[in-house]
Amino acid sequence: LDLAYNGMYPAACGIVTAILLLFACLVKTKEEDTFVLSAGYKVLIGVMFAGLAAVIWTSLYGTYSVVGASSIEGVQARYYIPLILPLLYIFVNNRIKFRWDEVWYYRILFLGAAGLNIYGIYEYILKATCF
Repeated sequence: LDLAYNGMYPAACGIVTAILLLFACLVKTKEEDTFVLSAGYKVLIGVMFAGLAAVIWTSLYGTYSVVGASSIEGVQARYYIPLILPLLYIFVNNRIKFRWDEVWYYRILFLGAAGLNIYGIYEYILKATCF
């Protein structure tokens, strides 16, 4: 949700992205049957994610922040992007089924992502250069 030097999306777009990710993890189509981790592995992934986040925070606190600072300088979202996929495995289940046509399931996901992209291109690129 960052268009480099053109601008950043508002926080509401981050919420929409999170909803789309959770929709893809929680809701499955009628024909789809996914592998679900046991509770022990879900706890293990949660502990590993918390440990990796702590390592990122402590290393950046020690590197970029002034001693005694109340915030951690240098923490960026790109450090957490590789951790998103394993973290989302915690939420995968086969209980919630999408009852409409399977095509609509993928349309919802695609239209949500495409809508965010169209909004960002219009708001931060086209408005700045064409209007």
